[in-house]
Amino acid sequence: MTFLARHQYASVALAANPQDVCERLLADPDGVVRQATADALTAMGPHVRRWGLRISGLPTTTASPTGPDELGCVEVTWTGPEDATGWPALTGQLVVAPAGPAGSRLLLLSRRSPHGELATPRLDRLHRQRIVQVSIQRFLQDLGHHLDNPGERPPTAHVARFERSPMFVHHLQELSGEPGSAHDRLMNDLQGLAEQATATAVTGAREALHAGRFRQPANPTVQVRPARPGEPACAWVGWRSDEEATGWPQLELALLIETHPDGTRLALLSTREPGYDMSRLRIDKRQRDQILRTAGPAFARAIHDGLAYPASGQRPQLVSADS
Repeated sequence: MTFLARHQYASVALAANPQDVCERLLADPDGVVRQATADALTAMGPHVRRWGLRISGLPTTTASPTGPDELGCVEVTWTGPEDATGWPALTGQLVVAPAGPAGSRLLLLSRRSPHGELATPRLDRLHRQRIVQVSIQRFLQDLGHHLDNPGERPPTAHVARFERSPMFVHHLQELSGEPGSAHDRLMNDLQGLAEQATATAVTGAREALHAGRFRQPANPTVQVRPARPGEPACAWVGWRSDEEATGWPQLELALLIETHPDGTRLALLSTREPGYDMSRLRIDKRQRDQILRTAGPAFARAIHDGLAYPASGQRPQLVSADS
């Protein structure tokens, strides 16, 4: 199975809460995305012409709500010959996430690498790359202006950049309540919640761990940190262990709470693919593949159970790795 990476092109901070941003975006996704694209094209036009590219056409822009198994709340697509439009032809997902106790963050992720150049022979490589990056960043800024509360400033600094490391989706998990509330519960005891969820995931993989006949028991050290502004995450959880000896994957997991058309979700991402290299010649490769594929979903489900505790008043039964 081939896993497709997603690259973050840009991230902008908004003053409005995630629910309002998502509702405004979903009210007329095609219209607001086309307007933001037109604004970005108007702003970028003089620069593109000055760099030596004559624009003779406009990209075709479409936007629609994402499906239940897709990342983000709206998928946007731009098509057309890049040599004529001066605009990158790509498909991306717009993600709305909470930004701490107030405000939100709007992200655009795409399977097309931002290192890719605009398809035209009439510009040098540096300008071909710059047009791709700056055009999408400008689009997201303009889209944010249309979706944000008028006259309000976001609680965090504006950040517009792309992430050099591609991200792979390991799991999408539905959550209860509003995204801001879920974010607060997650950050309230991030270390404890991550340790409990890790223990549950390790226990759930006990059969595969036993079948792999690994030299040491799986007992990863759990390291957590809040995400920095602009990162495609609300928090990061790292598993540190001797993967060769224990069979447990060494992973850096991005926990991203997002607002989806169907409600609040936890998107679990990582720079590592959710599958083991099966071409390697070793007898335990199938167990390692099974563990790597199931560790993320098991961890996300345990995070869901842990986040439900403050609302239900009853602590979920999380088992330890030694039970």
